[in-house]
Amino acid sequence: MGRPKKILDEDAIYKAGQVGVSFRKLAQQMGVTHKTITNNYREIYEQGEADGDLAIANKLWELGVEQGNAQVLLRMAEHRLGLTQKVHQTTENKSFNIVITGHDIEEQQPEDIGPAGAAPLLEE
Repeated sequence: MGRPKKILDEDAIYKAGQVGVSFRKLAQQMGVTHKTITNNYREIYEQGEADGDLAIANKLWELGVEQGNAQVLLRMAEHRLGLTQKVHQTTENKSFNIVITGHDIEEQQPEDIGPAGAAPLLEE
């Protein structure tokens, strides 16, 4: 006959999953082995993890799409659309802008930029 099963605070496990605390850190904090968490409380932890991911996605959508935050939109585009940024460095003292087009990056020289002084961030 083994030890009696230790009852843990399920709400704390859910919240740990929400914020991304590892099984090992959570177990250490609760005074049990990580196997106790993974074997007996995995579903609660994973539900918290999924809810935390959804909350982050919703906040990013709000900031990027609804409020028009360009930096957040750029990060979302990198993640969801597979866009990448490549920065070309040069030893010459020239200024240039980087334009994202699909999966590629193009370099624009200052003379290519319109009268407003800025190239578009995204082109179709």
